[in-house]
Amino acid sequence: MAGAFRNRRANCPRANDTYEHTYIRNNPLVPTKLSNSPLFVHYGNDRFTEILVQESVVDLAGRHSTVFFIATDQGRIFKVIKNAVEAEAQHVSSVKAVEASSPIVSLTAHIERRPNQQTARKLLILTPTQVSL
Repeated sequence: MAGAFRNRRANCPRANDTYEHTYIRNNPLVPTKLSNSPLFVHYGNDRFTEILVQESVVDLAGRHSTVFFIATDQGRIFKVIKNAVEAEAQHVSSVKAVEASSPIVSLTAHIERRPNQQTARKLLILTPTQVSL
């Protein structure tokens, strides 16, 4: 078993060369560096079960931000907003979506198209016993 953990470069059919390392370093998959500090901290008995992220949401003032909807095992949904300029996100609201004993299993954004060319965005909440919009 110990032989499986030995690094034998001669047995490796495709070892990365310097060009590949340089290309990977200069062309990252994520354009910005991620911070190692948390965006949002919640102190309580709730445990996060689902996270729905909506990027580039424009508010009434014209600012772009990222909106997080965080579902918990206690039936709550936290709305957290992170502006492009601030490093930390702000907790905006908490909603008791379902009864406390049922955890939220899935959280999805639903876009409803209306006849007057407008759209209405709603959250589709799925628990083990019910579906709510």
